[in-house]
Amino acid sequence: MNSKLENYVSFISFFSKAIGPDYELYLLDTRGGKFKKLSLEYGKISGKNLDSDLPPAIKSSLDKKEYQYTDYIVNRTTYSKTGKALRTSMFFIKSDGGDLEGIMCINFDDSRYEELGKKIMYLCHPDAYIEERISSVSLIDNIDEGTLDHINQGEKMTMEDTIMSMIDLELKEALIPVERLTPDEKVQIVKNLDSKGFFMLKGAVSILSKVLDMSQASVYRYINMARDEK
Repeated sequence: MNSKLENYVSFISFFSKAIGPDYELYLLDTRGGKFKKLSLEYGKISGKNLDSDLPPAIKSSLDKKEYQYTDYIVNRTTYSKTGKALRTSMFFIKSDGGDLEGIMCINFDDSRYEELGKKIMYLCHPDAYIEERISSVSLIDNIDEGTLDHINQGEKMTMEDTIMSMIDLELKEALIPVERLTPDEKVQIVKNLDSKGFFMLKGAVSILSKVLDMSQASVYRYINMARDEK
């Protein structure tokens, strides 16, 4: 290992202790076209270890050679091994000649803060309001007119109703039967739904995977693919 990467190993050790366990940091050696993790701090966040395969976000970035026109990428949404959303940033370590020598990656897990936010909301609203009103009606602009009519008439709308309404609307716009959708068309549907906040709804991935007849892991992969295209 050269001195430049050695310095980053020390920096990652220091920085991880300074910012705390909600952040996962690791260093990737990319010299010679080979990829090796040199250091990993708080690896439980993503479920990865030093021997794990490269995360899809890094693979995609390397395939696109993004390091050639930027020094870093910040605030991309990726997913842990268990499907938890993470905020991921990458810093490209380059030689004096501009060749990529390594990548420092930071994954931020905001689940503790999200849970705290929910607890605060529960202090001022009844539980039922939080679960049914805030989670579903906050996405009212993305619900089809038929379902909206039911809401306006005072009919109760469950979380599953909201999820299915948004999926049905996308499928209607696609004008293609589910069984004839290509992988690219499914990625586009996932991308459209993601832009509308669909995946903030509890159970959205599970229901969408059943409708599209694919695994939940594939849905998460399509989400990453869709976001990498932005």
